[in-house]
Amino acid sequence: MSRRCSDRNRSRCEPETCDAHASHAAALITWFQVNGQAGDGATEFVQLLVEWATSVLVPPLDEVQLQEEIELWRRGEL
Repeated sequence: MSRRCSDRNRSRCEPETCDAHASHAAALITWFQVNGQAGDGATEFVQLLVEWATSVLVPPLDEVQLQEEIELWRRGEL
């Protein structure tokens, strides 16, 4: 799932990259809020994950932004 929208990374939580407010992700997010993590035999989780994954649109890779983030990471700023 996309990064969580928190104060720490709010500037990076753009509507096109974060599903926290997307209706198609609501059931999966709620599942995690209730259950915390998925274990063996979590069939409900798998069903919700598949439903969410089929609705996700992956934008093309922005190689310039990727390089900028790599540099920030290397400098310890990310």
